[in-house]
Amino acid sequence: MNKIDLYIPKIRKINILSNLSESEIKELLEFASFHDINENETIFRENDFGTSIYMLISGCVKICKTMENGAEYEITRLNETEFFGEMSFLDNSVRSANAVAVVPSMLISLDEERFKRFSHRYSYAAFRFLKNISLESQKRIRQTNDKLMVNYEALLKTHGELAENRNFLYNVIRSSSEIIIILDINCKILIFNSGAEQNLKASSKSVVSQSAEIFFCEGEYAKIMASLFENKSIYNSDLYLRTLDGQKILTNFSAFVIKSSRTAEPAIQAIVIIASNVTQKKLLERQLMQNEKMIFLGRIISEIVHEIKNPLTVINLAKDSIRHCNAEANQEIECNLKQIEDSIERIHKTILNTLNFAKVVPSGQEKIDLKAVIANSIELCRHKTKLKNVHLTFECAAKRPEIVGNASQIEQVMINLISNAIHSIPEGRDGLIKVELTAMDSLICCTIEDNGCGMSEELIANIFEPFFTTKSQAGGSGLGLSICQAIISQHNGSINCRSKLGEGSAFTINFSRAG
Repeated sequence: MNKIDLYIPKIRKINILSNLSESEIKELLEFASFHDINENETIFRENDFGTSIYMLISGCVKICKTMENGAEYEITRLNETEFFGEMSFLDNSVRSANAVAVVPSMLISLDEERFKRFSHRYSYAAFRFLKNISLESQKRIRQTNDKLMVNYEALLKTHGELAENRNFLYNVIRSSSEIIIILDINCKILIFNSGAEQNLKASSKSVVSQSAEIFFCEGEYAKIMASLFENKSIYNSDLYLRTLDGQKILTNFSAFVIKSSRTAEPAIQAIVIIASNVTQKKLLERQLMQNEKMIFLGRIISEIVHEIKNPLTVINLAKDSIRHCNAEANQEIECNLKQIEDSIERIHKTILNTLNFAKVVPSGQEKIDLKAVIANSIELCRHKTKLKNVHLTFECAAKRPEIVGNASQIEQVMINLISNAIHSIPEGRDGLIKVELTAMDSLICCTIEDNGCGMSEELIANIFEPFFTTKSQAGGSGLGLSICQAIISQHNGSINCRSKLGEGSAFTINFSRAG
């Protein structure tokens, strides 16, 4: 028994042969070829030239396309009694997809040339065969159209949901208080959210399509970009960013790249920068450590000072006794006694300064008008400004700037800060000191700004340290700013400094507004 007779029961079930007689089918098969195909064997490839139509006797074949990224997209699966390859058979076009055997399969193939020879001998059977292909193709097209409509409706729905999700995510990013900057493939700013606007003091409109380098300190931007292009993401790193007006802010910084998965070689789509402004947090941590250190030092200093005062009293009494016993003493003895007296006086002043550092705020605090306290402090410093040709201004934009505290201690702080500002102005420069009092929600802010010599970052980091001074030759004790910070802290306030070498300094004090 030959193959045709062996498989004729199955072959008769092939849908495009359904209305041909058994003899017509056998005649057609005389012009066809039989093929045994292995599992995963390719029957034809997309863009191959071919004119054969294929009919499945047994097995399964998948019709698929290869996408741009190399992934395979399966269009359909065909089982026994079905056919494929009809488009190239009818119009001699190249194959529009790949055909691959899913399991071992048996096929019948009939090419255009052999079919023509069959049609010359059996024209009516050939006509019905082509009609069957046409009807089955139309049926497939209708089924495909129905699927396309269902898919189209699903696509529209998905598109709407994606647009909704995209808008939601965009709004989340846009309204976040964190600094979020997204760069395009050319490293130009694509998204600059409201957190970035507030912290970096720049509007989104003015910086979109610009380089983000303006917000980084010198050399940092190039290092970060080089790291990102080497596939090294950055997470939770302490990094200084620069605001549009040149101020530095300390951030907890992260950056990473987003890559497209639609191509065989993933390409960079965007660079995402996320940063939290931790400047205030770090200042508060530093201030807390400073306060703890000062409390500890205050206790030790109090004990040391009391230990010094006792022998100092003995020395003072001994000095008076010597003077009394040597009423007719010569000039040399009197000179030595005067030196002892002056030294005792200097030690007393040092003790008073040290005790000021160590003492706590008196329990009797009351509501005070900060504007009046500052105005009085300025008047007390007015003679110093005239000596150095310094113009001192005071502006108060706050209504009822009242706090709870000790007026004499706040006055001490203000006099110290204004005096420091006066001393910072170099000889020959027209000095300018601006004192401003503003209110913001529940806070009262006082700023003392000068155009003096300014300070380096290293100096700023140490100015509130006890006994740290740049005026040791002029008799500075190094306790002034430490005492100021202690007083402000005991008033539940905070003090910070920003300065630029050669341009001046600004001290800002924040107090809680009295209820």
